[in-house]
Amino acid sequence: MRLGAQVGLTESNFVSGVQTARYEKWVLSREEAYQTQDPQGTPAAWLDGRPLSPDVLFDPGAFERALRV
Repeated sequence: MRLGAQVGLTESNFVSGVQTARYEKWVLSREEAYQTQDPQGTPAAWLDGRPLSPDVLFDPGAFERALRV
């Protein structure tokens, strides 16, 4: 909660959410899904259901070509 307070998150909804781990199950389920889809981690991106190579993400020309396909 200290980190949240450092960025201005001090409202009771935030504090109670942290204290009760309100979104823990959701976060863990999302992490499991991400690991299933891309066990190599970030950066990861998909375009029309196809994984894009990290090299494409950092090459403007390659990224533009991928968008045109």
